[in-house]
Amino acid sequence: GFADDYRYGFLPRLLGDFSIGHPNVYLRSQVGMTGDLGEAVHDRNLDIAFITPPLVPDIRGLRERALPPVEFRAVLPSGHRLAGAGTISLAALRDERFVLPAMAHWTGFFRQLARLFDHAGFEPAVFHEINDPDLLCNVVAAGAGVGLATAGSMATQRDDLAFPRLVEPDAEVAQVVIWRSDDDSPLVADLLGMLDARVSRDRVGPG
Repeated sequence: GFADDYRYGFLPRLLGDFSIGHPNVYLRSQVGMTGDLGEAVHDRNLDIAFITPPLVPDIRGLRERALPPVEFRAVLPSGHRLAGAGTISLAALRDERFVLPAMAHWTGFFRQLARLFDHAGFEPAVFHEINDPDLLCNVVAAGAGVGLATAGSMATQRDDLAFPRLVEPDAEVAQVVIWRSDDDSPLVADLLGMLDARVSRDRVGPG
């Protein structure tokens, strides 16, 4: 299972590597919210899940491993005054109308997002709440406002949008992988081992 933030990150490559290495293993993937994914792992409906912490409420019997965080990006229409900037301050958007994910659906993500706005010193004027990152991007491109999303949850090759980085040092979202503490499946162990290897390669970079 995986939260939406993972759909454009390392996870597709990891699952591809796993499928090549285990051609006789059937994989079933499920996208969902952190709490639902945690319960599914606990109830043995999923073997492993990639989530945005924290799990609220806490679910016993699970192990977790921290993954490299993914950065927040501003989502701006291509005609925006800051669209040409590679990096901006979130405070520079304080007078804008925002299109953001709904708190009720993405609790862990929203907590980290709220912390970022708090450190920037303002509360956003939220015009529209959208739970699908692709639709959020489309609404921003249509001129409804500006948005924030993670670099891992959006397709960045778009001529009608700009995705500048944020200068704030805490402009990132924590990520973890969870599995059952009593799960002795060699396939889960193999996937976790491949995950460690991929994270190490991504940190080093190509070459």
